[in-house]
Amino acid sequence: MSATTIESARVAGALKGLDALRKLRTAGYDPAFSSETASGFYARRLSIARAFAAAIGPMTPEQEGAVSVLAEFIMQERDDCTVDLSPGGWLPLSAMTDQEFQIKMKKIEDEIAADNAAIEQAGKARRKIVSMADYRGAA
Repeated sequence: MSATTIESARVAGALKGLDALRKLRTAGYDPAFSSETASGFYARRLSIARAFAAAIGPMTPEQEGAVSVLAEFIMQERDDCTVDLSPGGWLPLSAMTDQEFQIKMKKIEDEIAADNAAIEQAGKARRKIVSMADYRGAA
């Protein structure tokens, strides 16, 4: 390979990367997704990261994983979420097996359901207190 061929390949790769970044930038929050589940949100996010890697071109599975993590990192940082890169910190979805991903999604959905139940209970308690206060005020 000549220096010119190597340089042309590097430039072509850079342009593919730039195109992938442009697509990644526009693949963010959409009001149509406001009612999606947490697992739907994360599955879509993982799909975007994988599409980012695919847009660059053929890679080994290891390279694809590394590029997908980079895409996830960009999305996290873009969404104003500081990523904890210390050991034991952030674990990208791309670094999980399908089984680990499913377990994480179940845990998140269970936590959301518990939070929603607690909020509902608190709302019922407030309505009950307001009702009693109204009752006493009417006497």
